[in-house]
Amino acid sequence: MKTKIFIFAFFASVFSAMGQNDIQLSQQSFTRLYYNPAATGQNDGSVFNFLTRYQWVNVNDAPVTMLANYQHYFPKLHFATGVNVVNDKLGLENNYNIKAAYSYRIYTSENSFLSMGIGAGVLSKNIDFGRIVFEDAEPTNYTFENKWKPDFDAGLEMNWKNLTVGTSVTHINNSENASNLYTVPRHYYFYTRGIIPVNEQFVLSPAFSVNSCSYRTQYEFNLSSFTNNTLYTGLSYRLNESFVVLAGVQINQTFRINYSFDMNAGSLNNTMSGGSHEILLQIKLGGKSDVVQPSPRFFD
Repeated sequence: MKTKIFIFAFFASVFSAMGQNDIQLSQQSFTRLYYNPAATGQNDGSVFNFLTRYQWVNVNDAPVTMLANYQHYFPKLHFATGVNVVNDKLGLENNYNIKAAYSYRIYTSENSFLSMGIGAGVLSKNIDFGRIVFEDAEPTNYTFENKWKPDFDAGLEMNWKNLTVGTSVTHINNSENASNLYTVPRHYYFYTRGIIPVNEQFVLSPAFSVNSCSYRTQYEFNLSSFTNNTLYTGLSYRLNESFVVLAGVQINQTFRINYSFDMNAGSLNNTMSGGSHEILLQIKLGGKSDVVQPSPRFFD
């Protein structure tokens, strides 16, 4: 019994820490609207993203994340609107984050613009303490608890022809310290991504990102490539945590599908965890041009 309680306590502490953290996505360049409202509407027309992430597939009650977002840019008005819906299940928790986003674009030249964005919504944290079962099966008074809280984000993103730089703050209405199971601390993000056209058929894209909260700072390095505006491959490294292999295909002018696999490089080995899988479906409707040009717009 003591062993079972210890194992439960270990994973409960891990999941609790993750539950007080923003969701982790390997395909963050395609889904950065989640953590930076300034990234709303970076592509002309309407864009839908549907993502599912299975983390640590060999671990019972490991995190499963589902994300859906929509964004639309209004070129004559120079602003965009969007919405994010996230469901994150981990251990005893089943959490929802529903948020609307707005961004305004200021052109600094023909090929560069600054986007300023804000996000507002609600965060619902649900913990089912009734699922805790001990070997002696003694009666407990544990119940299901649900907390709803307002949630706000803000960010900036600067775009040049072949370079994107962004920064944002999520949960700005919360403190920097996580005080309990129901509070997600303020998170800070910074990222940059460039485009290097090698020739007319092949493009390289190096990237770097940092995200930080009170108890954790994560650094990620990525190198991606695009071939014939169709095939996408990439490799990421999260410092002291994991390697990520990414691949995708632009099926046609409307549909894109991506896949990524995380291989643990930290204390949790792949045999125990089984790694993490992530699948993304992107749908684009409308827009001024059907031709993809070499620019950071590959990721929008």
